[in-house]
Amino acid sequence: MVSENRIPHLVAYGKDCGLLDTRRLILKLGRLHLDTVTKMANLTSYLESGLPYCLIILCHTVPDSERQSVYSLARKMNLPVYQLRPLTRPEDFRESVLRLLGSRHDQDCFHEAPESTAAQLSQQGSHKGLFNRMQ
Repeated sequence: MVSENRIPHLVAYGKDCGLLDTRRLILKLGRLHLDTVTKMANLTSYLESGLPYCLIILCHTVPDSERQSVYSLARKMNLPVYQLRPLTRPEDFRESVLRLLGSRHDQDCFHEAPESTAAQLSQQGSHKGLFNRMQ
């Protein structure tokens, strides 16, 4: 399960900013850090930035034409994908994510600081101006 001092780092890809914000807040209540992106190029940049992620959450608002690219990227990065279905209850969403995280044997994707990815990438001097919707 999730350690008291370390939190898992997750990324969600979807097309509806309001839904992404709601999902981020639901997981934040469970002490989880969720970065959100609305473009495939941003998802790729996040995952290739070197920051370790535990899980990709693929929202139902992503068109079928882009889902295969997400799954291919996830395989390349050796990351599980949680396919979120429409009308998933908040408690079911949170419990599903926690169950998937509990099955992770590597803990490299757990971070000490709850700092946003945009701030971390800014400190690294990369991807300036790419991320405009962060916590």
